Amino acid sequence: MPTTNSPTPGAAGVPRCLLVTKEFSATPTSGGTLRTLAILETLSTRYDTTVVSPDGVVAKGPGRPLEEHPGRSSGGDLLRQLRTAARYKSLSGLRTGGSKLLDNLWNGAEGRYDVAVIDHTALAGLADEVAAGADQIVVSMHNIESDLMNQRARLATSAKDKVAMNAEVRLLRHLEAHVADRYPVMVCTEADARALNPKRGTIVCRNGIFAGQVTPSGNRPANSMVFSGALDWEPNIDGVVWFSEKVWPLIRAQIPEATVTVAGRNPGKAVTEACAPDGITLLANPPVMSAVLDAHVLGIVPLLSGGGSRIKILEYLGAGIDIVSTDVGASGLEDIPSELVDRLKIDPQLFADTVVARLRSPRDTSALAQDWVRKHYSWDVTLQPMLDFLGH
Repeated sequence: MPTTNSPTPGAAGVPRCLLVTKEFSATPTSGGTLRTLAILETLSTRYDTTVVSPDGVVAKGPGRPLEEHPGRSSGGDLLRQLRTAARYKSLSGLRTGGSKLLDNLWNGAEGRYDVAVIDHTALAGLADEVAAGADQIVVSMHNIESDLMNQRARLATSAKDKVAMNAEVRLLRHLEAHVADRYPVMVCTEADARALNPKRGTIVCRNGIFAGQVTPSGNRPANSMVFSGALDWEPNIDGVVWFSEKVWPLIRAQIPEATVTVAGRNPGKAVTEACAPDGITLLANPPVMSAVLDAHVLGIVPLLSGGGSRIKILEYLGAGIDIVSTDVGASGLEDIPSELVDRLKIDPQLFADTVVARLRSPRDTSALAQDWVRKHYSWDVTLQPMLDFLGH
């Protein structure tokens, strides 16, 4: 129904698209929001696109600038929250979308759409009702969330946490199977496509970077490294803590002057405490991540769990800096040449020794890295399969 939150109608004759997502920002602060923005930019080259998120409604179309409308939610009592949870069919949907997204969907989405994209597994439970108002629908999964939650459950040390996480694993697996049986699914990697095996079609759209993220190499301090990412995302939190406690003392024992910057949004207590040791600097909510990366010689990815693929590795390549990663951290990016990234099993001593080797003898691969990532992982390349599928 039209309201003041509804976007201005687009040009006549331009097909319409509805993009429903758990988080949107025109200035991304995480890999997830970066991918969502890239999806919008790509869709809006062909469709008059309305984006609905818990924060509000955004519109963009061919030759049409971004138009933002603030969200409006009436909140709700416990009964409404229970009904909301039932609509999402997962606890993740209730946490990330909640009643705000549903209110914005009701207030901001108007009429029928040629195409609808549900962005994130957490919102996949809305697919059936969104599909009723669209001629074509695709569910975009940034990760196989059930697998990601299962990894976290295995690493959890609290029995209470394990029980809660395993319950969420079961809900997510049921939801993912339901969606894969009924709708085309867009994923980040071939491995995710094989794991889901959707019956209605699969679109593999790898993660990428915008061309402007490929930056020139600057003057970088020796023995400096960086970890970047959303610092409120559990795999990143666990990785920072592991690196600080298990790896950092081993590096400093060999290179006392080594430094590391941990940069990202919304760091909590665990990350703040992990950045307390001498030589570790916490940079919260940097406005421009590319400038941060360009001030270091080495990017690290000390992840213990995760799914899909890591945009941070692509950003490191764009900055032309060396990369040391766990094999989990580099999963989904197996095509990156080995001379551009070290992929290691999860072992503190091995990780530390490899970092020390790269700091002492940096690889001069910045030009190769930047050329390679621009050619293979710019968003206009990686998201083209989505446009091809929607236009078939």
